[in-house]
Amino acid sequence: MNILTIDIGGTYIRSAIINSKLNILNLIKNKSSNNIIDDIVNHFNNQIKYSKKNNITLENRMGISIGGCIDKLNGTILNVSKQNNKWISQLGDISTKSISSLNLKEELNKNIKNFDIYIDNDGNCAAHSEKYFGNAINCNNFITIVLGTGVGIGVYINGQIIQYAEIGDFIEDKCSGRYFDSFGKKITKEIYINGAKCLGKKISELIQLLNPEKVIFNGPLLNIGNFFINNIKESIIKNTREFFLNKCEIIFSKLENQGLLGAYTLTKF
Repeated sequence: MNILTIDIGGTYIRSAIINSKLNILNLIKNKSSNNIIDDIVNHFNNQIKYSKKNNITLENRMGISIGGCIDKLNGTILNVSKQNNKWISQLGDISTKSISSLNLKEELNKNIKNFDIYIDNDGNCAAHSEKYFGNAINCNNFITIVLGTGVGIGVYINGQIIQYAEIGDFIEDKCSGRYFDSFGKKITKEIYINGAKCLGKKISELIQLLNPEKVIFNGPLLNIGNFFINNIKESIIKNTREFFLNKCEIIFSKLENQGLLGAYTLTKF
């Protein structure tokens, strides 16, 4: 059977139908707006039209990967990064930090009928995708870091995802797409290198705190170049004690569509 999946990032929203062989069908990508409900419903409707036109049978369930602190059990967005300027009208006034929760599942069910909706944090979804389909198969203790507009973190300890491990704000400081974009055309190689070094130092602290078997990086910022990746790794090595470093593998993942694959896992596992 086929599953409808949606991945909502800080800049873009993507959706796809994923079949039982994990093939991505009809990938749709566009910039997200300030109205998260409309964005999701529009993607849902477009994918439904595609499935009907092409005689694709969908299971009546949908997985959604989204940034922020998520209550997975009832589909509520509890909080978003104070630096994220989207969804203000639905989540409250970020400038005064009076951000209210939004039951995303409840709101979506007003427009999307007869579908079970599963929602989780983007860092967790990335970790699930690596656990079931990528670099963490048969690995019970690992961390995923998704480098995009913001920084998503997923943590597996003793084979279990750590829910509410929302430490992306702590990590992203000087190494996120949002930070780099703030320089506009004035961005330099040195700024990227400094960001990579700052990130590596903070990841070394996580390694020494959690003692993972693997740290897996993913996301569009890895496309900045090998110098960026190398500086992240060199900074981790420089700042991590040998005892922990010898037990931990640093991986720069090439797994594609990890957000959509992670959303798929929410409906299956």
